[in-house]
Order: sequence, then structure tokens, then C-alpha cells
Amino acid sequence: LSRVQDGKIFQGAISEKGVKLMLGGNFSHVPAYALALSKNVSPHFLRLKNRLNTLYVALITVFLLLIAVSATVSSRVTLPLKRLEEGLKRIEKGDLSREVLVPGRDEFQHLTQRFNSLLHFLREKEEITGFLSQGTAEHIVSTRGESSREEACVIFAGLLEQEESTESVDETARNLQAFVSLVQDCVFEHGGRIDKFTGTACLGLFTAEKVQSQPLQVTADLLKRLRSFNTRFESLGKSPLRVGIGLATGAVVLGHVGSEQRKDFTCIGNTVNLAARLENLAMKSPSLVTAYVDERTQELNPASEEFSYQELDPVKIKGKRELQKVYELIV
Repeated sequence: LSRVQDGKIFQGAISEKGVKLMLGGNFSHVPAYALALSKNVSPHFLRLKNRLNTLYVALITVFLLLIAVSATVSSRVTLPLKRLEEGLKRIEKGDLSREVLVPGRDEFQHLTQRFNSLLHFLREKEEITGFLSQGTAEHIVSTRGESSREEACVIFAGLLEQEESTESVDETARNLQAFVSLVQDCVFEHGGRIDKFTGTACLGLFTAEKVQSQPLQVTADLLKRLRSFNTRFESLGKSPLRVGIGLATGAVVLGHVGSEQRKDFTCIGNTVNLAARLENLAMKSPSLVTAYVDERTQELNPASEEFSYQELDPVKIKGKRELQKVYELIV
């Protein structure tokens, strides 16, 4: 610093090494003068610098600690949520095999336990749903379990039990399983659904627009497969299966049947009873595998290149006042 005022000179300097001040000028009684002051302030600057450095280090340390604590707390929150989200995505895809595991004993661990309990419930529900056909399950959902009256073609396919069979219990069970699987596959392939299994018989159902063509196609296909099945059985020296199939078309009631303790979703009505009677009549036919259809089914499904009909003598059907026309399906 320097300044000239009234013939006097002022100079000063400040540095890390110290402070210097110089004053010079002319006075009447003193020809010339010079005054210099010097002070070493280096230790003061060093102490100040060290304090600032210490403050900087402390601030950075606190900042890093805050980041570490925030990351730890965040991970304890986001990790359980992320695992729950992954579990929900697996459920959406139909995967109910894996539970969600979250360590700790906080609220998230309690929430995870509730999630796994829900997962167990869904597994049990899926196992129970396996006893229903896809069509039946969809109908229950669409109607919310309410009963409805629809026109349907009912297919009853039954296997005659051999009273004096030389086959073992296991062999009989395997034959029944093979028969049931064959009927179920045929019905499903043609867009129908299995309503129930009753002992050695299967109840299939075709509703709405499927009452035309589909029931007869599935029956024709079923007759071919059963006859091929019997041919293979006979080649192995086993007794062939005697199967009767009955088809009837008309109004049925779809809904819950049972009590508050136990309910069964099924179809009931005269059409179901008629199909069961025709199945029983077909079982007594001379042929091992025979299918009988009622007049309504024959009218909706005229003969084609794949199948034809042979009209039988009218028969008395239990529950019907008049004699009923019956047709044998020829494949």
C-alpha cells in the first residue's frame, strides 16, 4: 500500500511473513525522517489455516456419515419393498412357488409374513381350482356363482364295470384313468368342458353356439379313439372296454347345488337326465362302444361325411311321458 499526502509518504505491506509499515516525510525542524514497523504474523496465519483445514475435514466427515446413514436407512426400506414387488410380479405371471424372505423384526418383516400367508392361500386356491375345468371356472367368475339357464348339449360317457373281472384293483383303476383321460382330451380339444366325473362316467358340456357340430364331432372322434383303444387292449390279451355314450340337447340350469357347508357347481335338468338314460341304453348295445343321441341333437347336427344316424325304435325313457326317438351315431 502507498499513499502521498501533504508531502508525506505512507507505505504498508501485508504478507504471510508479517506486516510492514513505513512512514516518511519532511518537517521544518527535521530535515528528513523515516519510520518503519514490522510484525511477524506467520504463526497466526498458520494457526488460522490449520483451524480451517480441521473445519473442512470435520464437515466432509459429517457429510460422508450422513450419506452412509442415509444409504443404510434407505436400504432397509427399499430392499424389502423391492423384494415384495418382485414377489407380486411372480404372482402376476402365475408363479406361486417362491416366498419372500426379509430379515429383521420390524414392520416390513410383519408385512412380509402377511404377504407369504396370502401366497399360501393362493396356492391352496389353485390346488382346489384344479378340480374344476377351465370352462367351469370361467363360468363361475363370469356369473359370480349365480345360477343361469342355458341351452346346452350334454354328453354322458360311461364305462361298464365288470362284476367278475380277473383284473387287479390297480389294473381297473388304470383302465378307468385311461378312459377318463381320453374322454377329457376329446372334449377339451373341441371346445367343451367337463362338468364332473361320476364314478365310472364323465359328464361333458357344450353351451351356446357350440351345441351345433361340436358335440357330434367330439363324439365321432371319441368313438374312433375308444375302438382303437380296445383293439390295442385285445392285442395285449386284455379284456376290451364296454362304453356307452349318450347325447341330449336342451335347457339346463348351471349353478350351485348343495348346502352352506358344501356346494357343487354343476348342471341339472331334464336334458342331463335324458343324456344319462341314453348312456345307460347305449351300454346295453351289442357293440362294445356305442353312442345314442336324442331327436333334438340329431336335428341340430345333420348327417355328414364324417358320421350318419340310424334311427332306432322309440323307447320309454324314465321321466318322460311319451316315447322318445333315439338315434345311433354311425362312424
